[in-house]
Amino acid sequence: ISFWVKSSSSSQGTLLSTYNATNGKWISTEFNGDVNGGTDVGKVRAGIDDNTTKKLTNTYTASYNDGTWRHFVVERNNTDGQLRVLYEGISVSSVAIGGYGDITSTVPLRIGSNNTVSSGFFDGVMDDIRVYDRVLTQAEITHLATSRGIEGSPSTPTAQYNAFATHAFKQLFQTRLR
Repeated sequence: ISFWVKSSSSSQGTLLSTYNATNGKWISTEFNGDVNGGTDVGKVRAGIDDNTTKKLTNTYTASYNDGTWRHFVVERNNTDGQLRVLYEGISVSSVAIGGYGDITSTVPLRIGSNNTVSSGFFDGVMDDIRVYDRVLTQAEITHLATSRGIEGSPSTPTAQYNAFATHAFKQLFQTRLR
């Protein structure tokens, strides 16, 4: 999952979630939270649960709640057995998941909230949210982190579109998505 995010908040909020209360399987990414009900102000953390074992990415020292646009990738890599958060193409937080079990969920991907609490909404803006069914290459991650809305392959961009100008997703009753 690749996305841009901007926030000055210190309130815990879910960025992306597929939490399924029925079968307990989920993957989630939070801002200012540890994906386990705790806080981790200024951080983006990810977690995964196959209803047998819950895994959460580790904490780190940098803080990203300064109102600046930031690019993140959350990656589940079954080849090297890691769940990681990458900031501008560099891994900042990870956890070993090994050959992790099935996390199939009938709950749709939620953006800016999860379905477990009536609070915990993300207080900020997100843009250029992309979900992939494979692990991205380093060149692709670098392209997404540096191109700011230019679509196309890293070697031959085909269109220039600045989504950050007016088309960011906002939680405050504005749900404009491309």
